[in-house]
Amino acid sequence: MRAQTITAVLAVLTTALVSACTDPLPSIAFSLSDPGAFAFVCLQQQGNEVAPSNPANCDGTDSSFRLTAFVANGPAGDISIMDLTSGDPVDTDPMIPGHTGLYIGGYPQDIVAAPDSTALYVLDPVDTGIVTIDPVTLEFSRFPLAHSGARLTYEAVGPALLVTLPGKGALLRIALGEDGLPANAALHEIGGTPFSMEVVLDSEGLPFLAVGHQEQHYLSLVDGTTMTETWRIGLLQPCRDGLDNDNDGLLDGADPGCDGPDDFDETDDPEAELAACANGEDDDGDGLADLADPGCLDRLDNTENTDNSQCADGVDNDGDGSVDADDTECAAPGAVFEAAPIFGEGVVAECDNGIDDDGDGAIDLEDSACTTADGLENSQYPCFDGEDNDGDGLADFPEDPDCFSAGWTSEKAPPPPMAEVSVSPDGRWAYVVHRGLSIVAVLNLSTGELVDVNSVDDSTPRRLKKRRGIYGIQFPAEATTVTLRRADDQVLAYVTDVAGQCTMVEVSSENEQLHRIAEAELDTPRMASAAKPHLYSDSQEIQIGHSPVMGFPNLGPLIVEEIDPVTGQDSYYGIVFNDDARSQLTETWRIEYEGALPGTGSLRALPATSSSLSVPGAELCSLGVLPGDLFVFNVDEGNGCEAFAEGGTFNYVISEVGRDWIELESGSGWRLDEEEQLQELEDPDPACFPLPLRFTIRPPGVFVIRGSKTGYLHNVEATSEGCREMEGGDPLFSGRAVAASLLPDKTLLTCPVTSAGSELELHTFNNPAFAVNLFPACTLNDEGAVEMVETKRGTLWTFAASSAFVSQVILSAALPVDAQLHEPENRLYLLDLAGKSLKAIDLKQFSLTKSYY
Repeated sequence: MRAQTITAVLAVLTTALVSACTDPLPSIAFSLSDPGAFAFVCLQQQGNEVAPSNPANCDGTDSSFRLTAFVANGPAGDISIMDLTSGDPVDTDPMIPGHTGLYIGGYPQDIVAAPDSTALYVLDPVDTGIVTIDPVTLEFSRFPLAHSGARLTYEAVGPALLVTLPGKGALLRIALGEDGLPANAALHEIGGTPFSMEVVLDSEGLPFLAVGHQEQHYLSLVDGTTMTETWRIGLLQPCRDGLDNDNDGLLDGADPGCDGPDDFDETDDPEAELAACANGEDDDGDGLADLADPGCLDRLDNTENTDNSQCADGVDNDGDGSVDADDTECAAPGAVFEAAPIFGEGVVAECDNGIDDDGDGAIDLEDSACTTADGLENSQYPCFDGEDNDGDGLADFPEDPDCFSAGWTSEKAPPPPMAEVSVSPDGRWAYVVHRGLSIVAVLNLSTGELVDVNSVDDSTPRRLKKRRGIYGIQFPAEATTVTLRRADDQVLAYVTDVAGQCTMVEVSSENEQLHRIAEAELDTPRMASAAKPHLYSDSQEIQIGHSPVMGFPNLGPLIVEEIDPVTGQDSYYGIVFNDDARSQLTETWRIEYEGALPGTGSLRALPATSSSLSVPGAELCSLGVLPGDLFVFNVDEGNGCEAFAEGGTFNYVISEVGRDWIELESGSGWRLDEEEQLQELEDPDPACFPLPLRFTIRPPGVFVIRGSKTGYLHNVEATSEGCREMEGGDPLFSGRAVAASLLPDKTLLTCPVTSAGSELELHTFNNPAFAVNLFPACTLNDEGAVEMVETKRGTLWTFAASSAFVSQVILSAALPVDAQLHEPENRLYLLDLAGKSLKAIDLKQFSLTKSYY
C-alpha cells in the first residue's frame, strides 16, 4: 500500500515552481521512461484538499481543476504522473533525485480511468493482475487474474473492466463493486485472438463491443450484456476474408460469386457469361475443371490449358521425336522441360545458382522444389503442388484458405492485422488500423460491411487504388493509432504513424461518407508546378540548355509562361496541370519512347509452341498489355541455337494476350543488326528456350508515360477473350502518347519544332494530372532543309511535379503509441514512446501546442 497523498506532492511542486522563477532554465529531465499507455483524471485542488472531479471540469478555464495524466511505463514497473495544467511531472518522492513515479511492480501495460476520476486501473500481464490506484492518495491494490491479457477497457454500464485475452480467444469481464474495486471475473470465449477493443452504446443505451484481433482479419461485434459474439466484419475484401458473406455455405475462391480476390461481392450473378474456368467443364481434358485446374487463375480466366508444362503438353518441344513422358529429359520426377538447358554466358538456372531464390531457407537441390539442377526453386503453382508451402498444415486449394484458386500464386496468408479499433461517437463507423497491410480499414457498423473507400470516384488516386485492389485509407507511413470524434456537422479521425505524423481524415459530413484525408486550408491557393525536364538517350543525359535540341522529340518551349491570367494557370516547359488538386501527386514522371510496360520485366515466359507462351502467375491485363504490343527479349551471343546465334534484342508482335498467356503473330519477328538495319526473324523455336524466358512488353511507335507514384495508367481489363480496352473506360487513364504528326503535303520550315503549326496534326496527351504535346524530332540535311527523324527506342524525358494538394498533417511525435481525446480542452494527447513525452495537439488549429516530459 502507498499512503503518501498527492496533496503533499502538489505542495512540494508549488514550492519548486516559485524557486524556479529565479533559477537558470534547466535542461530537460525526462520523467517518462518507457511510456506505453496513459489515462486522464481530473483533480480539484481546494487549499490543501484534493478531490476527483468530472473530466468536463478540466477545460482549462479554472486552474483549481488540474488535468492529470497517469502514464504506464511497462518494463520500469511504475506509473509516471504528469500535471498537465502546470505542465510539470509529479514527483512522488522528493527525497530521491529526479522525478520519481509511483512504483507498482510487474509490467504496467495498459491503463484506464473511471469516468468520474475516482480510480485508475492498470493491466499487468506479467504478474497477471489488475492494479487499482486511488489518484488522490496514490494507494493501490492488486486483483489477481488467471490469464494474461493484452488490453484493458472500462465499461460504464456495468460498471466493469474488460480485458482482451489473445492467447485464450476470449474476453474477461471483471465486475466492479460499489467501492470501485474489482469484485469477480468471468471468462467469455469468442474465438480468434482478441487484441484491441472499444465499448459502444447502441440506440437503447446498451453496450456492445468492437473487438479487433491480433491474427484474424475481421472485427468481432460482441453483445456487451451476454458477452457473446454476434457478427464478424472482414478487414479484407469479402472475397478473401475467410467469411461466408452471402451465407451460401461457400467462402472466397470457392464461391462462384467471387470473380477475384479483390471482389467486394460474393453474391452470384445469374446472368453472368461464364468463362472456361467457371463453366463446370474440363475444357483442356486433364481431368480437372474450373478452379480445381491449376491453369485457372480465377473465374474470369478463359483458358484451362496453361498449366501444362513441356513434359505434359502433348508437344515435341525440343524436336527430338519424343513427346512428354517418352522424352528422356522428362524422366525425372517433376521434370518440366523436354530439352536440356542451353545456357548463355552468365545464365544459371535457379536450382544451380547458389542462391535462395524463393526465400524459404533452402538453396538449389536442397530446396524441395528442385528435382533437377535446371529447375526452378519457386513452385509455379504453390496452390496445386501437393505441398504445404506456408507451413500452416494445409496444402493447396481449396484446403488452404489462403489459396484463392488452384492457380493462385501464394499459399501465404496476408500479414496479421494487430488491429487497433476506434468507433465514431454515433456508433456508425469503425476505423481499424491494419498494421500488416499498412492501411486503415473502414467498417460500416450499421450494415455490418467493409467499406471500399476507393469506390468513390472523386479523384485519380482513389481510382488508382481501386484498380490496384487497395480498399482502405493509406498514409505516409504505417499507422499506429486512430481516434474518431465529432466536430460540428463532421466526424473526423486523427491517425498517427510510425514516422511521427498525425493526419486528419474526413470521415463524414452531414451524413455523407467521405473517408478521405483532409485538405489543408491555405491563405494563398497553391498551384501545381513542374521542374525543368531532363532528356536522356542511350542512358546518357543530353544537355538541352534553354531550348530543345535537334534530333530529339520535345515537349515544347523550355520556359514557364502564363496561359490564363484569370486563374493564374501556367505552362511549365509545355506541361499544363489541371485544377484537380487531389489528382496531382508530388512525383517524377517518365516519358519514354517505346518504353517497357512497368512490371513486365520481372516476369518469365515458357514457350510452348513457336507462337504460344505461358506466363505462370502473371496478370498481364492488369499491367496494360494489349494485342499489337511487342514481346521483346534479349539473347546472348553464342547461345547454341542457330536462329538466335548472333544474340541481341528480338521483337515479336503480340496477336492476342490474356492474363497468363501470349500469342505471337507468325512472321512478325525483327531485330536491328549492327548497322541498325532491320532484319526479319524466324518464329521462335521452343527448343531454343528450355529455361523460362525473361522479357519486356513495349508498345510500338508510342511514348510510355508513367509517374513514380501514379504508375502507368491504362483501361485494360481481363475478359474471356483476353486483354481488352474496357468499354466506357476513363479517357484520362492513359499511359500512351503519340507525337504530333506531319500533315500530308506539308513540310517543316523550322527545327526544332516547339509549337503547333498548320503543318502539324497535334495528338495532345491528357491524364488526370496534366496535359502535354509531344513534338516530333527533326534535323537539318546537308542542304539546310528540315527533315523528320525517327525517334530512337529508349529516348526519355523526365520531370519532377509538385502537387497543389496539401494534406492536413503535422509532425507530432517520434513514435506515437497511444492517443486520447480530451474534448473539454478540444485537444488530442499523444504518447511518444521514442521521444519519452506526452504531446498536446490543439484540434481547432490542428497544431502541436505543448510537449510534456
